[in-house]
Amino acid sequence: MTQQARTWVVVLIVAVLLVLIAIAGIVRGPNTPLKEKAERGTTPRTTIALAVLGVGGTLAGVWWGQWLEDKRRRRGEVRREVRAWVDWTTSTSGDTETRIFDMRFFNDRDVNVALWDVKVECYREASLLDTIDPRPGPVPKHMPPPPTEVEPIDLESRKSVYKSLQLVAEGEELSLVKSADQLQFVATMMPGHEKVSKPLPAWDDLEEST
Repeated sequence: MTQQARTWVVVLIVAVLLVLIAIAGIVRGPNTPLKEKAERGTTPRTTIALAVLGVGGTLAGVWWGQWLEDKRRRRGEVRREVRAWVDWTTSTSGDTETRIFDMRFFNDRDVNVALWDVKVECYREASLLDTIDPRPGPVPKHMPPPPTEVEPIDLESRKSVYKSLQLVAEGEELSLVKSADQLQFVATMMPGHEKVSKPLPAWDDLEEST
């Protein structure tokens, strides 16, 4: 059981105890002289109100504390480094080109996160033209072939993760990447739905690649 789950279990137990105390007070109410009730101010309605306030205050306090703790743990950034293009190929017919790039991620937060919906955006004069889907990088021949799509990238807290990716462009996609003056790696970080990005070299900037 996680720490958050244990906290809420304790809160629920406290809430149930408060409710039981309120019920016990109501049950004893009929046997208590009216004068004594008035002097002590412990009518059934007062008991219920105090119980509700107690439960509400406890829940609000726990929620606020948990929110502050989650916010603290999610501070920090997910650092991104890129090496592109580390390799490139052109088919013999010239209608398909491939670019390979390596990325390093470091999660500087206290919580694990994941990158979903990995894509490469194509821009020209700061306007988004379209996106293309990268593929997992090539693997040695003796290993099983990689999946055809990039799966979510899990980033554990305080650990580096390395990923090799490739862009295979043909037909309209080849025309798209060649016409773009800027390419950009993008993904959605979960939890939080936060967009992360990292610029890539232009498609034909091969001489400047490292």
